[in-house]
Amino acid sequence: MPSDVTTALGRLLTEPALRGQWRRDPAAVARALEADVASLDPDELEHQAETLLEKRFHEAAKLLPRTMAALGGRAERLFRDHAARYWPEGHRRHADDAIAFGRGLLERRLPHSRSELNRLRFAMGDDRFSLGFVDDAWVGGRARRALQILYRRRGAVRSLALYLGM
Repeated sequence: MPSDVTTALGRLLTEPALRGQWRRDPAAVARALEADVASLDPDELEHQAETLLEKRFHEAAKLLPRTMAALGGRAERLFRDHAARYWPEGHRRHADDAIAFGRGLLERRLPHSRSELNRLRFAMGDDRFSLGFVDDAWVGGRARRALQILYRRRGAVRSLALYLGM
């Protein structure tokens, strides 16, 4: 169990269900967390949690722009659902968050850019070369079915798409 205010505050900011319990009975949650958090301002805490969620969404959208465009108006709601279940940590947290979000879309068969997700996964890994078929390789301003080839050159991720130009 957390025994300091910083850890308890972190849990309150990242766990919507715990925040809901805390709103209903702050003293009970403070006892359970073993930290003096009962006197925190609920509106300020909710505002801070919302700010963190917006930042996460913004960072994921920068890494998966075509996926977010494919989701349209559903993107933020779907990301919020993802964020309620998953909280990334560490120096790669933005990429890990975007990858987990994309994987969830893939599993649920929701719109996403497979080529974009492949590239991000490759960039975060250690492989020097990867290839696979995708339906949405971005070539000449449009999505095409192609063999996506990813490789590293001088530390940078490069990509090629082989397709039939019909």
